[in-house]
Amino acid sequence: MPQLPIASTALLHRAIPSSCSINPSLLEEDDGSFENSIGFSGGASTAYFVNRVSPSSYPVQLQKLEIFFGNRANGLAVNTTITLLVGFNDGQKGHGTTEISGGSNINGIKFRKFPDFQVGVLGQWNVYDFSATPIPPLGSGDFVVGFEVNNLPNIFPADEDTSSASQGRSYVSTDGSSFKVIDSFGSSLAGNFGIRATVLPVFGIGGGCTSVTSLVKPSGTVVYQPKAKKAAKQTFKVTITNQSGLVQTVNGLVAGLGNAFTITSISPTLPRTIKNGKKQSFTVKTERAAGLGIAVATAPFFTINLSCGVLTTAGLLAQPVLFSSQGIRVEVEGVGIESVQLQLFDLTGRQLLERTTEGTALSLPGADESGRLLSNGVYLYVVTAKDGAGNVLRSVVRKLVIGANVSSA
Repeated sequence: MPQLPIASTALLHRAIPSSCSINPSLLEEDDGSFENSIGFSGGASTAYFVNRVSPSSYPVQLQKLEIFFGNRANGLAVNTTITLLVGFNDGQKGHGTTEISGGSNINGIKFRKFPDFQVGVLGQWNVYDFSATPIPPLGSGDFVVGFEVNNLPNIFPADEDTSSASQGRSYVSTDGSSFKVIDSFGSSLAGNFGIRATVLPVFGIGGGCTSVTSLVKPSGTVVYQPKAKKAAKQTFKVTITNQSGLVQTVNGLVAGLGNAFTITSISPTLPRTIKNGKKQSFTVKTERAAGLGIAVATAPFFTINLSCGVLTTAGLLAQPVLFSSQGIRVEVEGVGIESVQLQLFDLTGRQLLERTTEGTALSLPGADESGRLLSNGVYLYVVTAKDGAGNVLRSVVRKLVIGANVSSA
């Protein structure tokens, strides 16, 4: 890795007061002033500058990425193309059930890359909006966020705060795989990059959006079966009812974590306000691209970003438990569950079995609807928990391998 010399800059006081509501949180390592700039003096075709930032509670979803680009001759120019980076540095359980920050070693981290963004303004924060971008919520650990750029010789892309204590959370790399904390190059380079993230809490039962509800049709499960040259398509109707006492704004609607489809259009377009006591329906068109394998999408299909927070269901379903080659038993747990449904599919997407029972446990023999014992092989099963009105609370899809013993994954 090339040496990173200091390029001093004038003291810049550019702390921008947040105009966000009380719900979003700004994750920052800097103090709002930037005294140094960092770059690869000999140049690097791919230069990475990232911060590791941690929310105070979980889960959260990324809303905005903010980067400070200084107005200086040796910095990036307006309209310079950059690739924005969003990575997940998973944490672990602390005492009890408290989630804690991820580790300081981020080597090998996988980024979601968003190319073709640009430096918009100099001497102030550039704000990049991710509120309508399908980025899964962070359940533990850290976000690792920043940018990648073609670092020309004698150009120093990253602005660094050195007037406050280094947090040891700013990293550089030339390959996007091996990262070094900037402090490791010497105390004169220690500091905090001007890279911030704005996040929103993801509320589950009892959260901040409990007076706002959503209903999705179709519900339960949807099987996508794309052909070699033809995408599989599905249209959903999403109805949001606002009983919160306030006007709410729907800012984004994205595919839920683990659902293997892409949203192609939303009508009417977002953002959209909903008055208290009113409802709004959206037509959401989705597809799974041609040439991909069969996939089963499960409710909740979408995560909905509102002004009150993120509308989703969380923590409602325990992992199903399967016993013995003679049969299958599923046990679920959670608030408000009145019935449980099991659907079994072969790998062509054909439904072999469907059973629903009241309560939170379901047992049945290892046979299809015709009573034929299931052959050894690989299957997909979907477990759906519903409330007393038949509304889907949560679904999960798992792989079932039937051989000498039944097992799930």
